[in-house]
Amino acid sequence: MPSEFPLPVHRVEVLDGLGVVDFDAGPDRVTLKLAGDPIARDGHDGGGSIMRLARRIAPQPDDEPLHRPQTWVEPHEWDVLRQWVRHVEPEDDPVAPLRPLLGLLAPGRYGIWVGTMPNVHVRAVQTGKETRWYADSDIPSFGHTIIPTHHWPPPDKAAVAAYRDRMIDERAQPALILVTHPESEAHYLLDGHHKLAAYLALERDPVCVVIESC
Repeated sequence: MPSEFPLPVHRVEVLDGLGVVDFDAGPDRVTLKLAGDPIARDGHDGGGSIMRLARRIAPQPDDEPLHRPQTWVEPHEWDVLRQWVRHVEPEDDPVAPLRPLLGLLAPGRYGIWVGTMPNVHVRAVQTGKETRWYADSDIPSFGHTIIPTHHWPPPDKAAVAAYRDRMIDERAQPALILVTHPESEAHYLLDGHHKLAAYLALERDPVCVVIESC
């Protein structure tokens, strides 16, 4: 979905992407696929309203190494990206540090936004079950929907506490990495589940890196 918060847009074209992270878009629904496996889907409920629904298609991917981006990229490149997302400023140019992740996308054109995302609400979905909400873009006061791709809430409470402490003591701005599609009413959280939990615990808007298929 087009981001409503005013952010500079970086346009990139992925020519030889591996297609590990991809969307399958069709009438009234968008499916996120990781390593070829459909993971979660959001779409219209078909009832003639602005109600949306989301469903987790595959089991939680935590135990499946193919669904972990760090297994697909060179260690040095992944470390550069990991260090960058520890503290991100809105004026940062995201293209260079994101290159290992961009190489995992399907070939095509993408827009990248960097900034804080206001009024976030999380829609955690379980395998085979649907969750419903009203479309964000039609009722802006409902904010921005984030669909986790891993367990929610995240299980490592110590990691959440560590991020929270860094955000308070060091004024750190760790970034979430989200992907979305123009036909989707949601953002899918690829990386940053513990960071998002820390932001929500502090009642702060999360700093996000949003990659949108064009």
